[in-house]
Amino acid sequence: MASILDYDNEKISSETKINSTDTSIIYHCNKKNVTCGCGFSDVEITPSRIMTGENAAEASWTMFVSLRILNGTKHICGGTLLSNSFVLTAAHCVNSFSSVEPLDLTVVAGITNQTDSARYVRTIRRIYMHPSFTDHNNRFVNDIALLELDYRLLIDSNPELSKTCVHHRNSSMLNNEYLINGTQLIVIGWGINNVELEILQQREAYAIGHDHPIYSNLINDIDKQFCTGIYQNQTGSESIL
Repeated sequence: MASILDYDNEKISSETKINSTDTSIIYHCNKKNVTCGCGFSDVEITPSRIMTGENAAEASWTMFVSLRILNGTKHICGGTLLSNSFVLTAAHCVNSFSSVEPLDLTVVAGITNQTDSARYVRTIRRIYMHPSFTDHNNRFVNDIALLELDYRLLIDSNPELSKTCVHHRNSSMLNNEYLINGTQLIVIGWGINNVELEILQQREAYAIGHDHPIYSNLINDIDKQFCTGIYQNQTGSESIL
């Protein structure tokens, strides 16, 4: 699973753009004024229209975690910290595990490189799958799950960890909030084009309108899904949320 962060609309991250050059953009968080969405280091990303990502700066995405199997040795998906006790991930990453105390599924937090020592490791107490999740045969609708950790992380007192911002929404206002076509996003994960990489990758991407002729047939429900990509007729992230 990759994570899609929307800076311009501040839906997930609290970082703001403070410097822009021909080669990179730097996003800075005022950690004294916000309680979520800040990495330990500033995010620096190179605007690009190519498919490949780039290495993320060490500790710039401290809300992102690695889901692992085989006694914590094999990365299978990414996730993001919502609180001391819960991780958000894709349902298709965990639908093959038991929902209660799933065996051989762990979360590793506080790393940028997969070879880093796993300083914060938690097993999973319970998996909460979206009740209406559908798999790849039905285009991954409601592809979302929450993982409850067996032992809480102390995020607020640990600069190596942080929470993703999740803004409260009025349920009566949830309709018709599809991201505006061209909204700038950043996709992060340890895999690009199905190739697993050691260092966390990041890449600029953009929201694609649900009425775009190329993508309209990929969307089953515009209230639950959106497409991201890059222009020049190249699709970007394979994630549909």
